[in-house]
Amino acid sequence: MSISKYFTAAALALCATFCARELVFAKGSVLNSPHNLSISGGGGAHAISFGEIRVCVFCHTPHNAVANSDSAPLWNRALPAAGQSYSMYQSDFFNQNVNPRPLYPTGSSRVCLSCHDGTLALNRYGGKVLSDTGVPEAATTMPGDTDRTKNANLTTDLSDDHPISFPYTDDLAAKVELVSPTALPPNIKLDKNNNLQCTACHDPHDNEYGNFLVMNNGDPTKPDYNPNVTSPLCVACHTPSGWDATSPHYAGAGCLNCHASHTSPVKEYLLNAPVDQVCFNGTGCHGTGNPAAHPVPTQMIAQSKQLNSSVARPASAAPARQRGLFDMQSLFGQSLYKHPVGQVKTPYKRNERLPLKQPRVECVDCHNSHLTGSAMPGAGTMKRSLKKVRGVNKDSMATVEATREYEICYKCHSGPYALKFIGLDKENRVIQDADLRKRFDIGNPSFHPVAATRRGTGASLLAQYQTTMLTIECTDCHNSDQSRKAGGSGPNGPHASRYEHILIARYEMPPTQGAMGRANQCGSYRSDYALCFICHSDDYVMVSGSKFRNGSANQHAKHVVDQCIPCFACHDPHGVSTQDGATVTNNSFLMNFDKFYASSQSVPFPRYTMTGTGGSCTVSCHPTGMGYDRNVAVMPRRVPRFR
Repeated sequence: MSISKYFTAAALALCATFCARELVFAKGSVLNSPHNLSISGGGGAHAISFGEIRVCVFCHTPHNAVANSDSAPLWNRALPAAGQSYSMYQSDFFNQNVNPRPLYPTGSSRVCLSCHDGTLALNRYGGKVLSDTGVPEAATTMPGDTDRTKNANLTTDLSDDHPISFPYTDDLAAKVELVSPTALPPNIKLDKNNNLQCTACHDPHDNEYGNFLVMNNGDPTKPDYNPNVTSPLCVACHTPSGWDATSPHYAGAGCLNCHASHTSPVKEYLLNAPVDQVCFNGTGCHGTGNPAAHPVPTQMIAQSKQLNSSVARPASAAPARQRGLFDMQSLFGQSLYKHPVGQVKTPYKRNERLPLKQPRVECVDCHNSHLTGSAMPGAGTMKRSLKKVRGVNKDSMATVEATREYEICYKCHSGPYALKFIGLDKENRVIQDADLRKRFDIGNPSFHPVAATRRGTGASLLAQYQTTMLTIECTDCHNSDQSRKAGGSGPNGPHASRYEHILIARYEMPPTQGAMGRANQCGSYRSDYALCFICHSDDYVMVSGSKFRNGSANQHAKHVVDQCIPCFACHDPHGVSTQDGATVTNNSFLMNFDKFYASSQSVPFPRYTMTGTGGSCTVSCHPTGMGYDRNVAVMPRRVPRFR
């Protein structure tokens, strides 16, 4: 009779007596799990089993247990050496909030790693491992696998795994949106020192839910599946603001759409893929071909159409094809002008200093992926997908939780390094400053009312906006030309556009560097400057209401229509900063000449001078001092000359 057959009956009797019966023969019994390494096992992904007939002996023994193994009863395996070096999980956010920070695994996690770090053989324990022939078997360590779902060898590099062996306290829970330790569900157990260990999520004796999880984490093929709660195990501890059924990302696999708890490719945030790719990949919502799984409220579409109803969009601006609301990958891939998401590989840091010094951008710089949603915001309020995102305060330049859209834009487009974040053609103005925080300042002689309420009566605005449009958002101008706000079907936001500087509509600019795709600048002003006429009345500006006139002769029309001079040549659309020398006399009405059009060797710094009833321009385009006066009945018309 072989050794295996001889000991079978005795071994099963011993195991049933020694091992707690509810652990061996429970609903998720060890006997039919990958932790059964005996001759009757081999049910794991790598079909590992040995000649040993006893099931429990790989971990436990009734006699001569390993000393100081109180984290596991009657332990029968060597533990990782006390001096074993591990790379623990780290992130700026984790390191800032967890105290003390774990330097190595402790407690039951160290016990788990006696198999799962791959340094100790699975079949080396207190007694000898004998085969049917009585010969000791070769040492076998935990196998690894490139498929993360099958990989059980975490190695000693735990920096890409969910953190373990750290104190889970009320203070920590309050700071980082965790459930209080006293409110954790009974399945989630901390150790005797209130540290979170592997056993908070895994029960080594019960594989009922797969991967030895202590509860079903959203697998419809396993018991206790609840379709109304996604990733129940994750949210048993984690409570990110807004993460509920109103978030589109809540559906399906929930947290696991983006995150991996073990062997993550992006260690700091435990992501399934690099930050930009995790939004586009097969499990994400925003990749090519992924359907719009979440409907857009009809009132949002109606509001978007109303906003743009007064603007006749050029026929050429119609989308080449209707893109799904969530197909961001196509939008970025097919648009000439875009935020360069993922193109610069400098990693995103949750707590990095703002404003940024070096150009780079990821989706999470602007969006809180947990708090997404499609509710249309009111004036001056934040879209749900932008909430809980850091920004820069307009007054102090301090890093704050953004409450206005422009504060997020200021992360890159304010401060001393803002010029680095401008794309193709950079401005060449008399007063040159890329810092939008300064250009939108309320103390300036003129500005678009982004960071402050407008000062004027709004007479140039369309009638429906004259009393309501007291402030605007950056995305009223910088947005996708295929967005819902533009009258299309694509996603709102300054992601990408066919128009330079990611503009929502056409706005002709000087061809300073011969940029591609610019149309003839002598087209219809209504289409050439469609951007301006989203808000402003073309009749007021070009015909009846403008203060830029000689008597009754509208000078905007003479410049723009007769001479094809773009608005951009004279007006600086953001604002002109007093801190850089702007004055009411020279820089009202957003006056800040583009030097390509208005300067020459003899007039290196063109200037506008306002008077009580008009003004004059010192520019290279026409004779010095040529001006206009609203009180003059008729003034001789002069044709501008070009260099």
